[in-house]
Amino acid sequence: MDGVIVGNNVMDEPYVSGGSSGGGNTWGPKGTMTKSRVDRLCDHVKQIFPTLPVDVAHQHNAFEPDKSYAVCEFIIDQYDHRRGDVRTFRDDGLALARRDGHAIMFGLNLLDGAVKDKDGTYDCTGAGQAGTGTFAPNCRMTPEQVGEWGRILGEAGCGLFMWRYDSAFISDPDNQAAFKDLAAYLAGLPSKSCLAS
Repeated sequence: MDGVIVGNNVMDEPYVSGGSSGGGNTWGPKGTMTKSRVDRLCDHVKQIFPTLPVDVAHQHNAFEPDKSYAVCEFIIDQYDHRRGDVRTFRDDGLALARRDGHAIMFGLNLLDGAVKDKDGTYDCTGAGQAGTGTFAPNCRMTPEQVGEWGRILGEAGCGLFMWRYDSAFISDPDNQAAFKDLAAYLAGLPSKSCLAS
């Protein structure tokens, strides 16, 4: 729902590392960020906003999967086709959330999450592709993928997150219909809390 604050995302992709010079999307040299450090950041935000759920965004298996959060209350677990079967991805994410006692919000990578274009011509016109992504060989999701994957993930988590706005993609009539149908379907389900259990 527009205008409803679900939580505070305190960090995105804490596993991303690079050299001492940083170099783009990085949190520092490998090992700089740990779940313990991210948890301390969640704790700091909770001191300021005690009733606001705090989360961190990363795939469930991408960041210290053998360790757990104690303060961060949910993760945003973003799916794209390269992660494998969507149902297996969902089930594995839910299993980690149960183990750690936190909630999970799934996400879709609309602009880079479809079947990759690896046929030698980067045009993303093949099956499971709806136009070029933000960088090669990534492709945009089809309306069918948005609907199917959105239902599978959205009904399992405490919400469904989609990011990377592109006006042409969003305003496409087929995509608009897929978003509308998905929103109506998810709105008819019982709500789930994004607070830790």
